Parts: sequence; structure tokens; C-alpha cells
Amino acid sequence: ARLAARHPLLRTSFDLSAAGEPIQRVHRRAEIPLIEEDWRALDEDAQEQALAQWIGEEQRRPFDWKTAPLARVFLRRRGEDRFELSLSVHHAVLDGWSAATFYTGMLRDYLSRCSPDATQRDPDHADAAAPAPTPNSSPWNGKPWPTRPRGPIGNGNWTARCSPLCRA
Repeated sequence: ARLAARHPLLRTSFDLSAAGEPIQRVHRRAEIPLIEEDWRALDEDAQEQALAQWIGEEQRRPFDWKTAPLARVFLRRRGEDRFELSLSVHHAVLDGWSAATFYTGMLRDYLSRCSPDATQRDPDHADAAAPAPTPNSSPWNGKPWPTRPRGPIGNGNWTARCSPLCRA
């Protein structure tokens, strides 16, 4: 609810019948569906097969343009200390640049809730203190996006790459 309140794109729908042109509508409120699944009983191979099946199904699952939000969030518990978060969103409301801003805000909100001093932070205004991104500020600028790593080495790799997000 906090993310939808902060991000108009998560409260957006489109009216395709008005005046012959699509009209974007930003609603006062929208509930983002959160689908939680527990995959701990599945071994690693079964989890990967289930993930591949989910990706195929989600790619074919349409959004209703008339109903906000045009996004769905999925949380899978994959182990005692592992989870996976997936966001499915229509490209009409979230492009590449907006996605980076959105994910940064979502992770800051999550980290602020997990940290011991969460009461000292205001995740609704965390972006105000962040420097404005520049075209060359991405660690991936000019490089191909990394593939999803596997195993303990991969986990450490992503932990190292994401550690700047954990700094207060």
C-alpha cells in the first residue's frame, strides 16, 4: 500500500474507449496483489522447474488495462534464509529508467523496515536525499546485464553487488 501511494504508476489504468485514444487514469488508491508461495519443500531442481513454469505462465497472463494496478508482486520462500521477489508489470507503466527508480525505492523501504533504526528513517522521503542518477551512474553502464548466478559463489556475487543498497 505504501509503494502504491508513493508511485502513481502503481495506481494507473487506461481507458481505451474514451475519445478514440487511450486515456491514462491515475487512481487515488490501488492494491498491489502480493502472491506468496512456500517452495521450501522442493529441492533446487524442482524449484528451478517451478520457476521456469511460472515465468511461462506469467508471460501469458494478461493485465486488465481498465483496472489498476498493472502490476503483480510474487514472493517465494525458497529456503529457511532465502526468498525470491518477482515483480510482473506492464511495460506501459514501467520503463527501464522508471524500473530502476521503483526498485531502489522498494528496496530502501524494505531495508528501512528491517534495520534496527527503522524508526529513525522515513522511507517515503528516502529518494529526496539520493543524488540524481546520471546516464553513467549504473554499475552496468556499457556492460551486459549479469546472468543469474547459481550456488554459493553466485549468492556471494550478488551480495557483493547489492551491498551498496544496504548502507544507510
